Amino acid sequence: MAYSIRRYAVILLPLSWTGVIAVLSGSTGAQATIDCWSIAAILRLWPGAAAYPKVLHSIQLCFELMRKPAHVVVYAVQAVLLVYALSRVSPGQGRRALASLALLACTVTALADEVHQSTLILRTGCPSDVALDVASALLVLVLWCWWPRRPSVDCTLSSTSNAQ
Repeated sequence: MAYSIRRYAVILLPLSWTGVIAVLSGSTGAQATIDCWSIAAILRLWPGAAAYPKVLHSIQLCFELMRKPAHVVVYAVQAVLLVYALSRVSPGQGRRALASLALLACTVTALADEVHQSTLILRTGCPSDVALDVASALLVLVLWCWWPRRPSVDCTLSSTSNAQ
C-alpha cells in the first residue's frame, strides 16, 4: 500500500507545476504594468522619443521578445516533470508512448492557459504562444526519447563470480 502511494505521489509534481502555470496566467496586470513603466522610463530619459513611434514600437517588441523565453522554460519544465512522473507510474511503457502522453498533457495545458488568458481583461490569448509552448515541450521530449539510457547495474553478488 505504501509503495503504491509513493508511486502515484510523483504525479503531484506536474500537477503542482500546472497550478503555477495557471497562477502566472492569471496575473492580469503584470504585462501592462511592465510595459507602461518601461515606456514611461524611456520617455523620462529621452523626452523626444514620443516623436518616434517606430522607436517606441521597437522597444515594445524587445520586451515582448524577452517574455517569450519564459514560455519555453515553463513548458520545458512541465514536459520533464510529466515524463518523469509518467515513467514512474507506468514503468513498463515505452519512451515514445510516455512522451506522447506528456506532449498531449502539455498541449492541453497550453490551450487551457491561452483560453484562460483570453477571458481576462488585460490579457489576450495568442495561438502563437500555444505553438511556442508545444514546440518547447516537443523539443525536450524528443531529446528525452533519443537520449541514451543509463545501463542498469546489477548490484547482486552471484556465487559464480566469487568462485573465480
